[in-house]
Amino acid sequence: MTLTIAAVHAGIYINDDFESYANTAEMQAVWGATGAGTLSTTFGYGGGQSMQHPAGAVNSISLAADLIPTDAQPVVLRGKIYDDAVPNKRFTIGMRSLSTFPLFEMGRYNSVLGEDYYARITTFPGGTSPGYVPLGLGGGKVGWHTFEAVFTGSDITVSVDLYSDDTIDASQVWALGGAYTTLGLGQVRLGGPSGLSSAGGGGYYDDIYLAQIPEPASIVLLGLGAIGIYRVRRLVS
Repeated sequence: MTLTIAAVHAGIYINDDFESYANTAEMQAVWGATGAGTLSTTFGYGGGQSMQHPAGAVNSISLAADLIPTDAQPVVLRGKIYDDAVPNKRFTIGMRSLSTFPLFEMGRYNSVLGEDYYARITTFPGGTSPGYVPLGLGGGKVGWHTFEAVFTGSDITVSVDLYSDDTIDASQVWALGGAYTTLGLGQVRLGGPSGLSSAGGGGYYDDIYLAQIPEPASIVLLGLGAIGIYRVRRLVS
């Protein structure tokens, strides 16, 4: 089902639909030029623009400091991936600490034939590290799919809305073995998981969103979002 949290003050760090960029250079000024992503001006979710990415080397945004998720202030990472369902693909939305670990990714990963959609959870608090975990959605499916991760102080919830039609097709929760301390989550990454190559190619990204709810006492914005009243869909089973 869909849980709507309304009229909540949030620290929105990234809210990027890629519509404001005139060219790849402008996009890479925000997302970095070391990755392989380019601006698509002809193909985006619902029309418009998106980031086209062949996977492999990542494009990323680093915050000024790690966000520390708690039960009272969860961190939400959400984005859309266009998948062409070509086999043998590694293509994810990732989040990690500015010090590398914890490390998280969600999207396509060619681990087991017939099971293409995965979450990756490595070195989270208390030694939580199940690695690549299948989401139970079977093989690749053509379309725009919405992936969402909600990080609290006690667990991680990953949900997938295939075809972005407001229907939750998979949702899993992993309990953490401890609490976050000085290391949290501070870098969003688009491309191959840990920059891994993808023999099956990549796809497109759109509507990348990162927020902490409610707004932390001190917040540094990147110019992509704003603090305000908003509505956030938390995807839960």
